[in-house]
Amino acid sequence: MATGLTFCTISALFGLENHFIDQTQYNVLVTVVILSAIVPTLIAQAFFLPSRETAEETRAQRAMPAPPVRGTGTGYTVQQEGE
Repeated sequence: MATGLTFCTISALFGLENHFIDQTQYNVLVTVVILSAIVPTLIAQAFFLPSRETAEETRAQRAMPAPPVRGTGTGYTVQQEGE
C-alpha cells in the first residue's frame, strides 16, 4: 500500500513540475491516491471486525505451549527401529 501511495504521489508531482498536468489535476490525483488508502481502511474497520469468540479462540491458541519435539534436548530420545 505505501509503495503505491509513494509512487503515485511522486508521479503526480513529476507531471506537475514538468507541465504535463496543471495544479487542479495534481490536487485531484493526490486526493484520489490518499482516499484510495483511507476509504478501504475505514470500510474494513466498520464491517470486518472479528467476533468476540474468534478473538478469544486466538488468545487461547497463543497461550497453549507448543508440544515438545522428540530428540531435541527436551528429555526425549529418538528411538531407533528395532529397539
